[in-house]
Amino acid sequence: MLDVEPFRHWLTSYMQDNELTRVTIARRVGVDEARVRRWLLGADAGQPVISELLVERAGIALARNPRLAAELYPQLAEPTCQVCGASRGCEHLTGQRAR
Repeated sequence: MLDVEPFRHWLTSYMQDNELTRVTIARRVGVDEARVRRWLLGADAGQPVISELLVERAGIALARNPRLAAELYPQLAEPTCQVCGASRGCEHLTGQRAR
């Protein structure tokens, strides 16, 4: 579960920029309008958290962005080597020499 705040800020901005209503967001994401209202209030199901899957689903349905969760929550992004910039197969990340 993820803190709902980064998603809430993104959703609020997205709705304003695209002049969308809660009903439109709910229809596009496939949830009820009450759930969108809770997201905008900073909670989902009474908790200040949201699932990664819901963030991904909303990113794809609204902005055609399957990486929204990783963009809003950096801890979900793949590790990137600070030495060479690679995200996979890097000897610095694995501690082993690449062959």
